[in-house]
Amino acid sequence: MMLTVSTDARPGTPGSPADTPAEPLLDRLALWPLRAVWFVVPLVAGPLFGSALTDTSDGFQAAVSVALWAIWAVALTAMLVPRTITLTLVRVVVPGALLAACWASLVGGSALEKVAAIAVLLVAVVVLMAPSTVTSFVDGSSYGPEQRLPLRTPPSLLLGPAPLAWLAAVVGAVTGPLLLADGSWVLGAIVLVLGWGLAYLGVRALHGLSRRWLVLVPAGVVVHDLTAMPEPLLVQKHLLQAFRPAVGSDEEGAAEANIDLSLGASGLLLALEMNSPVQLARRTARAKPDEVSAQTLLVAPAQPGRALRAAAAKKLPVTR
Repeated sequence: MMLTVSTDARPGTPGSPADTPAEPLLDRLALWPLRAVWFVVPLVAGPLFGSALTDTSDGFQAAVSVALWAIWAVALTAMLVPRTITLTLVRVVVPGALLAACWASLVGGSALEKVAAIAVLLVAVVVLMAPSTVTSFVDGSSYGPEQRLPLRTPPSLLLGPAPLAWLAAVVGAVTGPLLLADGSWVLGAIVLVLGWGLAYLGVRALHGLSRRWLVLVPAGVVVHDLTAMPEPLLVQKHLLQAFRPAVGSDEEGAAEANIDLSLGASGLLLALEMNSPVQLARRTARAKPDEVSAQTLLVAPAQPGRALRAAAAKKLPVTR
């Protein structure tokens, strides 16, 4: 069944806005849940960090306290300015704050302080990982009439390279400054230079994961995933026959012209079915990408339903 959205149709008629699915609550709230949780972090985590720093020198306490407040303020500002780059920043800082709270709970603090701080920061991490949160950040980088929709991170990246890149970013960024704050000037300077170089590589890798998306543009649909392809691919509107949920034969690769760009991501895939094949380059284990011809492309948006609704609103041929 073809799903269409007409802005001038009367309510109650097929294709009218009244017949389209209501936008889920989390999508409407966008980044406000994350902002609200992060706003209260100093109130619940501050006492725990204060207790953990009690036995350190006054200079170290002052330096770390200023750094913690600065990091919190930078992350809050990033949440108020949704962009892809701020998504990467928040993805580094919020789990990093949880890791710091876990360290602080081993050093000092009462049981209540430990539970409160870790619970709130754990909620912040969960809300940050929500697809609606990621979409709000990514779509904030959209230009003009385009709409950006993030792709799901496949398990092969989520369970391996991504945590290593995050660890490199966090450890590399904080180790040198902590040594300097503790008075280890020579070692701290050396580690600062090396660590920030390592942090740069980690952040760069994480930012590459943040920049995986579909873009709905007036000319059609752009698949922007430099992990799967060396360059973005535009599926022009006049070539697009159907934008639909993938069926079993699509996912099993029954047709040679079905190209799976999901990288093994779990969950529902969507199919971009074209009325004539398109040529694209696909990354492989070899250094040189494979040149392939595709009649149907399989992609894994973080929110498949939202992607279909957005495509229908832009008059793309969405089918259910």
